[in-house]
Amino acid sequence: MSVETADGSHTSVLGHGLVELKSNYSKFKLHCIHVPEIKGTLISMGKHFDNGFSMIRRNHNHFDIKNNEVILINGRVCNNMFELNLEIVPSKQSELACVLISGETLQNCAGHPGIEVLKMMFPQVSSVPFCDACALSKSH
Repeated sequence: MSVETADGSHTSVLGHGLVELKSNYSKFKLHCIHVPEIKGTLISMGKHFDNGFSMIRRNHNHFDIKNNEVILINGRVCNNMFELNLEIVPSKQSELACVLISGETLQNCAGHPGIEVLKMMFPQVSSVPFCDACALSKSH
């Protein structure tokens, strides 16, 4: 299985499955794919639109995602990116996966957050090695 990216190229999907997520409003499962070449977490708004979801703007930078007029997720726009208020509900499988994946891989898959954010997501991570992508993105 592969995914087409914005430039028209294809990259391999290495895994897929259901991930249980929790928002301020509900708990639900989302079918996710693991694509290591994509460095951020992406949620397909087109797929959600096809499934009956809608995004409602509350003010200049806050929004709600609804299904059948029920709010499922809320978030805000930060640096031109949609930031969703979600938590991954831990399971024995995901905890094991976190133990077996290096800090560098977690940091890449999580969209290159700083160590403070990475520790909030995965408390067992103590450090990450120097990352060229992070250094380049922070050099203005």
